[in-house]
Amino acid sequence: MFSLDFEKWIKFILTVCYMTPVLLRALYYWLKECCEVFIFPNFMNKAHTIGIKKNPFFRDNFAPVHDELTVNHLTCIHGEIPKDINGMYIRNGPNPQFSPLFKLHWFEGDGHLHAIKFDNGKASYLNRYVQTPKFKQEKEEGRSLSLSALSGGATNPILQFLQHYLYDRLYTGLKERISTGVANTNIIMHGKRCLALEEGHLPIQIELPTLKTIGEFSMNGKYHFNMTAHPKIDPITKDLVFFGYNLTFQNPVVRYGVVNEENGDLIHYFELKELPYVTMIHDFEITENYTIIGFFPLILDLDSILQNKSPLTFDSSKKSYFAIFPRFYNENGSTTFTKDNKEIPNKIYWFEADPCYVFHYIHAKEEQDGKVIKLTCCRLDKFDMEMNPFNSTKENSSKPYVYTFNLETNQITEEFLKCKEVSKEGHVMNGELTTLPLGDFPVILNDFVGQPNNRYFYYSESSEECVFYMNNIIKVDLQELTFTKLNVRGNIGEISVIKKENWNVTDNQDDVYIVSFVYHAEQDISTFCIFDGKTMKEEPICQIELPRRVPYGFHGNFLPLGTSDLLVFD
Repeated sequence: MFSLDFEKWIKFILTVCYMTPVLLRALYYWLKECCEVFIFPNFMNKAHTIGIKKNPFFRDNFAPVHDELTVNHLTCIHGEIPKDINGMYIRNGPNPQFSPLFKLHWFEGDGHLHAIKFDNGKASYLNRYVQTPKFKQEKEEGRSLSLSALSGGATNPILQFLQHYLYDRLYTGLKERISTGVANTNIIMHGKRCLALEEGHLPIQIELPTLKTIGEFSMNGKYHFNMTAHPKIDPITKDLVFFGYNLTFQNPVVRYGVVNEENGDLIHYFELKELPYVTMIHDFEITENYTIIGFFPLILDLDSILQNKSPLTFDSSKKSYFAIFPRFYNENGSTTFTKDNKEIPNKIYWFEADPCYVFHYIHAKEEQDGKVIKLTCCRLDKFDMEMNPFNSTKENSSKPYVYTFNLETNQITEEFLKCKEVSKEGHVMNGELTTLPLGDFPVILNDFVGQPNNRYFYYSESSEECVFYMNNIIKVDLQELTFTKLNVRGNIGEISVIKKENWNVTDNQDDVYIVSFVYHAEQDISTFCIFDGKTMKEEPICQIELPRRVPYGFHGNFLPLGTSDLLVFD
């Protein structure tokens, strides 16, 4: 009895000895940050000096715009708008409504939609904020309310107490709980619902074509948690497949579900609770019958929190993991069925891979009668959440990469995707297979999500000046293992591809338009360009003058006229 108590006391003393310097160091960092904020020589200008002037994401075309415009009859600087483009291209991105309280990460700006409406050779422009509960609360108060969760601030308990309790509640009388959702990452259409997404909260439903905010989408009240910004829509069944994760040390979980297109009901749901670690999971993939979720060691780190750094730290000593399971995995059953009623094991397959990070997947497909899954993605060696994009290294840039999973043998192979570069005329420029250029924001046609017959994908190449400066479009032919470059005269972000009138799935998969907002730094203006995705000619088919600069953003989609009865132009 005595020895047992003695051992407990020894463990307690050792814990105290270890934690005391850790907590004292944390207290130092927390107090230092509070002094920077509240005992600053020019108190009223602290947000500008610390939050903006020293923030690389408030520079040049990262800087936000604040007015909301509607401009009809846009002018073509070059060429003509193809008359077979009819619908609405919408791109989402971060755009802070107010100057930050202290620090702010680019990922945390308020969602802002920029859209081009195409109607029989004519175009118009409009932009609107996504009016999340956070946006409305801050607009009513006339200032920013939330501290940054990714750049430090929200993880500082002293700063939280001083700002949110003493100042917000006791001094200004703020009663409501401070909201944080921004819906700034993606915009999709599922059935009759247009959704603005961000992985920390519920989707926000948007009215078309006005871009007015309707409110949160909770699957008819059946789901009340956060959801990925990259759900997948099966082109055959039209079901929306999604996941959501929580960044907490206590009871971490990945929630997974399937939503019906017609009525927006949650038709399948389960929780994955046995996780390798607590990590940020940005994207995932599906095949015809399986779902693939990757776990990468950009982990929630207590030591970083106690040093008041970003709570997410890349740990290269940890492996990456993939969980692969049938789309309608049932926790209680031994078997389940594919779309064609073939019986398959009802199990979760786990695979271990080299440490890395993946923000975006390209495509996944089943091979060898479903026994093998091939996954293509854009892979980074590591990712630093606190990186300065203007001082970033190649480690923070990604390249196309291929994982092959054998479900029978539980073996995995991984390698960079290698192709030959060819000219726009089809001539091989280098006979050797080489890894592809650095870049990200890969896109395929929605018709091929999870399907085995996808041949092409496109992505934006990163420049050496800044990891987020992109001025080349790369087209990759997965059948011939070739790639072609299109140089854009200006900086782009993610592109979108739109099927031409004569597109067909068998021998004309690349007969598409490529569209993107383009920023021209010399004039500090933006234009909208339409390129030919088949010929990859550098001269755009059409270049449209815009009434304003469009800041860099994240993801967008083209919604064809007739996609929904809600998308009707007067």
